[in-house]
Amino acid sequence: MAIQIRNVTTADLEELQKICRLTFAATFDQDNDPADLQKYLDEAYNIEVLRQELAQEQSAYFFALKDSQIVGYLKLNWGHAQSELDWPQALEIQRIYVHPEYQKQGIGQALFDFALKYAHDLACEGIWLGVWEHNKNALGFYRHLGFKQAGAHTFVLGNDRQTDLLMYRDI
Repeated sequence: MAIQIRNVTTADLEELQKICRLTFAATFDQDNDPADLQKYLDEAYNIEVLRQELAQEQSAYFFALKDSQIVGYLKLNWGHAQSELDWPQALEIQRIYVHPEYQKQGIGQALFDFALKYAHDLACEGIWLGVWEHNKNALGFYRHLGFKQAGAHTFVLGNDRQTDLLMYRDI
């Protein structure tokens, strides 16, 4: 069955929190201190923070659905809502995650294709994202999609300062 992608609304806050926490923990739990991971999950994915992010004018969340099940999500930022302002005419993919049970089924590609179309609709010149320097699977995926490293920034997970590579590609 095809992947459907739909907007996330405030009525979806609990489901958004659930998929955010589940996918982030599944992606990073084996490579990080449990206390740092828990601190990050509690800070970044609490209901009030998610509610504020959903209210941002130049940000949007989207669910990926397969057989009516939420199997992934995407968070896009543009304009002043971007977490870095190095590429004002670009779209930021701030978060793109797939449920661990649904990986390698084309869902990440479907979310990226959706983001690319969204960037086209906004008349953006490029797309960028940050990815942890040790996330080899994600780095390979993004390089396959044509992203190239264009910088780096610090990402704080709990009390651990880590390096995210900033990846960019033209549209």
